[in-house]
Order: sequence, then structure tokens, then C-alpha cells
Amino acid sequence: MTSNKIKDIITSNSILVADKVNKLNKKNKKVISLHIGEPDFDTPTDIITHTIQALNNNQTKYSSVPGLLDLRSKIAKSLSKENFNNISYKNIIISNGAKQSIYNIFQVICNPGDEVIFPAPFWVSFPESIKLAGAKPVIVPSKPNFQLDLEQIKNSITPKTKAILINSPNNPTGVVYKPEDLKELASIAQKNDL
Repeated sequence: MTSNKIKDIITSNSILVADKVNKLNKKNKKVISLHIGEPDFDTPTDIITHTIQALNNNQTKYSSVPGLLDLRSKIAKSLSKENFNNISYKNIIISNGAKQSIYNIFQVICNPGDEVIFPAPFWVSFPESIKLAGAKPVIVPSKPNFQLDLEQIKNSITPKTKAILINSPNNPTGVVYKPEDLKELASIAQKNDL
């Protein structure tokens, strides 16, 4: 028996498509894989080495909910140096993936009837994560070059809007949104208390 909440959720076809692509490739039919964000390279050796080292050092216990403090601090330091200014470890959460993090965020910030705006095309899990939180997905078309249509986004904001979901590079198009558009979008979000 499942909850009423789950009955309207559409199953992600990503894994089904991945299986089909693998079967076709095994039959020597060359298929370009655009179904999931699986890297086309092996796990880097230093990651494997450090993982084995952590296991050998018995670092196998639960960490704090937001992740290991040392790791969060190093990520904050790296981001502050490379991309952003003064990022605190308090703003870093280690998760098992973006999909889970997005789901968790909507569970925390959304109430039934709230709305979350995001541009199309979008990753198939976005609307379902929003619906599971009791909120309504509001899909805004992108410009023909897949860049953000800020006017459309502005016009879609209502008193029920809780958030604007952006991922850049965009999944599935790979488009990187223009920095000036992201700055304007941040301003729009701040003005609307999102």
C-alpha cells in the first residue's frame, strides 16, 4: 500500500533508458548516451587510494548530518579561493548526490500549494521532487538558445512562489547560463524574498 502522495509521481525513465543503451551497445549498435550524467572516465586513482585509506583507518562510522567538518572546511576554502568570496563551511553540505539534495531542500522549504519555478528543458526528477513536497512545478520556457528568459521567470512569480530552481551547466542541455543573467536572477529572487 502506498501513500496518496506517490500516486501522481511519474517514474524516472533514466535507468530504463540506460539499460536499453547498454543492450544496444552490446549489439555493436553505436548509441550516444544522453540519459544520465555518468562520467566517461574511470574514477581517478587518488580518489580510490584515499577511499581505501579511509576504509583501512576505520573511517566507516556515521558523520555529522551535513558531512565531515574537515571535508566541508576544505571545500569552503577551495571555493573561496577559486570561485567565490568568503564561503563558510557552514554553507557546505556533503550529500550523496544532487537529486537527493534537491528533494531534501524542497521537503524543507515547501508547503502544500507553494510553487517552484524552473526553466525548460529540465532534468526529469525536478517536477516529481517538487510534487512530493506538496508544491506545484512552474515550468518556464527558455530562450531558443536555452538561455534563461528572465522576463518569463519574473512574470511567473506569484505570492505562492517559494523558489527558483536553476542548475548550470543545465541538465540536460549542457548550457552554462550567462553570469550577468545569474546575477540578475539572484536580484529578482532577493526582491521577491525567495
